[in-house]
Amino acid sequence: PMMPLFAAAGDGAAQVHARIEWAGLPHGVAALVALGVAAAIVAGTIMLYRRERAASAAGVRWVCCGLRLLCLAVLGAILLRPSVARDLERVLPSRLVLLVDRSASMSVRDPELPADAAAAWARALGLASPAQARRLTRHELVRGLLTQRGAEALAAATRRHQVELVTFAAEAGAVASFPRGQAAAPLDVPSWQPTGAATDLAGALEAALQQGYGPLAGVVVLTDGRDTAGGDAQAAARRAAEAGVPLHFLGVGSPLAARNVRVVELASADHALAGLPLSMQAFVQSEGYSGQEAELVLSAAGAESGRTEEVLRRAVVLAPDGRRLSVDLTHVPPLIGPVRYEARVGALGGESRTEDNAASRRVLVSEDRLRVLLVAGGPSREYRFLKGLVERAPAFELTVRQGRAVGTGRRHPVRPRPD
Repeated sequence: PMMPLFAAAGDGAAQVHARIEWAGLPHGVAALVALGVAAAIVAGTIMLYRRERAASAAGVRWVCCGLRLLCLAVLGAILLRPSVARDLERVLPSRLVLLVDRSASMSVRDPELPADAAAAWARALGLASPAQARRLTRHELVRGLLTQRGAEALAAATRRHQVELVTFAAEAGAVASFPRGQAAAPLDVPSWQPTGAATDLAGALEAALQQGYGPLAGVVVLTDGRDTAGGDAQAAARRAAEAGVPLHFLGVGSPLAARNVRVVELASADHALAGLPLSMQAFVQSEGYSGQEAELVLSAAGAESGRTEEVLRRAVVLAPDGRRLSVDLTHVPPLIGPVRYEARVGALGGESRTEDNAASRRVLVSEDRLRVLLVAGGPSREYRFLKGLVERAPAFELTVRQGRAVGTGRRHPVRPRPD
């Protein structure tokens, strides 16, 4: 897709253009009046010398007439205030921007990549068979294109343009710039990891159009096409068309959604008490497995004891594509101390990736109850309410200190009460 952009660009050499400007040149009605005055002066001068035929020879008379008209022309030119203006023109080298998707979806493999697409990638990367292309992640396909077979085309682009390599996810950022005419194949393309949490394709296009110096020869976008930031990529494409900037898109991956099951989050409190239930929830999301059954296993690993225990298993029916499924994993902690919990869903057939099938969380499980000291001047209504509320909560250990009033204006010191 980059070959149509290999058009000749300016050589960057400075050129000087000179021209004469007339600062006093009249315009509009003033110009018509000035032309009339000049015509009258010329006609009057000629008529004056025609009347002097008896005073001098014809040749001398017309030479004098021409000299006088020349002097009048020079005087008129001086009144017009001529000046020489010089324009310095420098053609900036054109820019070619490569926008490469680095969102997390680029780490997906496409085992069901269509045969024609797999064969095309195999030819582009010099692979032995299309099956090898299906085993590579989308990020690895792009890296191979930029650093292997496509490196020569990328180097050829630097002979015509300044090439800027920009990666984007939730935000766009330049990772390399190859000056025009200064790079040779293979180019040193820096590495990056596809870890972005979102894909803002519209924002990346806007950044490519607005940032940088020099005319923009074109933008090449390598992405799996999943814009999750909610921007208007079509509006950005229209602005590029209005600016005369061609956009070229190279789709990576399968046009079908990759089949995948992942544990998005494992949520619970940071602290728990031994012997009491710990509220915990796992959020599972899937694509391509709507309505199918999967098994979710919760395990606990003690940081101090080094022991790992299976806490519980849940059979879950996966929600429609893209929707989160909440799974209740409330349980009594089996271990004491710092505990690392992991919720893992079993791998299903045809999954594009299994690295995201688990999520973990650290919880501190303590045997100590929360100690509460309740101090009151007497058995008031508020005192009785708080005392009953705290006593009913097994997570608290209550200590009460109550004073007893005698007479007016005096109180006995606070003494321990048996309750």
